[in-house]
Amino acid sequence: MSRNRAVWSAVQPAMRRLVALSFLLLFLVACAGRASSSSGDSGIRGTVLLGPTCPVETVESPCPDRPLADIEVQMLQGGDVVATVRSDSDGRFTVALDPGHYTLQAVVEAGGPGMSAKPVDVTVTSGEFLEVNVPVDSGIR
Repeated sequence: MSRNRAVWSAVQPAMRRLVALSFLLLFLVACAGRASSSSGDSGIRGTVLLGPTCPVETVESPCPDRPLADIEVQMLQGGDVVATVRSDSDGRFTVALDPGHYTLQAVVEAGGPGMSAKPVDVTVTSGEFLEVNVPVDSGIR
């Protein structure tokens, strides 16, 4: 009987370590699953648009907003930046995102194009890419 106790006493620390490592591994796998990025089947396709581009717009002389290249667009959830992209030469961008509610914010620098940028609230649904315009105010009045 004492021999069984000796064997059991020797096995117990090894089993405790194995159980602890198993829990640690499960925890790490669970955390990695939550931090993973979108599967790529949903997200946002958008255009950063600068406007107005003329001080006066009339029917005879329309003055449409124009695409704005090389502008950083941040996707926020609960105030945290979860993704960042830059608009291409046509002002377009695409970003894969998990379904959920996001706020898009163009980042305009002092002295750069545009005076301010309004945030845009969107809801991404599974299996779809939402088309969105992200406005940047030129300050022209």
